[in-house]
Amino acid sequence: MFTAKCFALLVAFVPLVYSFDCKPAVQGATWDFTALKQTLYVTGGDIACTWDKIEKNYGYSFSPCGPATLPKKCVASAHCPLDGARTAGVVQVDGTECCIAGSTAAVSTEPYDSKDRSKGISVILKGGQQCQHPTPTPRQTTINILCDTRAKEPKYDHANEPSHCHYDITMYSIHGCPKECPIEQASGFVCGDHGICKTDTVIDAVRCFCDEGYTGSDCSVKGSNGNSSGYGGIIALMVILFIIMIGMGGAIFYLVKQMAGFKKDNDTYMALRETNSK
Repeated sequence: MFTAKCFALLVAFVPLVYSFDCKPAVQGATWDFTALKQTLYVTGGDIACTWDKIEKNYGYSFSPCGPATLPKKCVASAHCPLDGARTAGVVQVDGTECCIAGSTAAVSTEPYDSKDRSKGISVILKGGQQCQHPTPTPRQTTINILCDTRAKEPKYDHANEPSHCHYDITMYSIHGCPKECPIEQASGFVCGDHGICKTDTVIDAVRCFCDEGYTGSDCSVKGSNGNSSGYGGIIALMVILFIIMIGMGGAIFYLVKQMAGFKKDNDTYMALRETNSK
């Protein structure tokens, strides 16, 4: 017989749907870091600028895209029960005690640098379990995914705790680069490893700036570089304007000299007339 208890058990085993699709977008920049839907592990957590003491070195199990896998050694405690583990984006590990340090149910994103969107994306996971010291504060973690045009595999080394119970994890990846800087299929590098990914302030969007001798949206095509030809045109125009200014300056100098000569001749003529009249 299908009872309410059976229904509750069934619901408990239905996997949660992760609503955040890991493809955020802002004006002039879009990201897709679904390839980072994996559980990673890092240590750290020392608060900066506290030279007189060293905080405990925690472990962090985290996923930039979706829930993180809970370490097998985790045991529920009164301080940190495991009832929210299925939506945990970041888990702070201290021995066998594991505390949720950021939930995928309370996730948001923003450019790492609003003035230069090419630098990467920040994934902010709030809704973690509370720290009990010095004052009860919900844990939260910011995962910074920075653009590295050559980092096919994510690079990261430690976590920071810039303020109590607020953690930062910084990683470098090709998936931190906006899609407007494409990944070349042949090399697997952003901008084909023949350019840089930057924000173009003229068009207010991110794009590849190709090295000399390469062109295309991903800098994969050998040929003249539109960027360099544009600069060449500007330089040529400046040279032409400089020559025109020199010519105008010479003409003005000649006219002034002629006028001075005419004035001198006129003064001499008038002086002679006065002499003759006497």
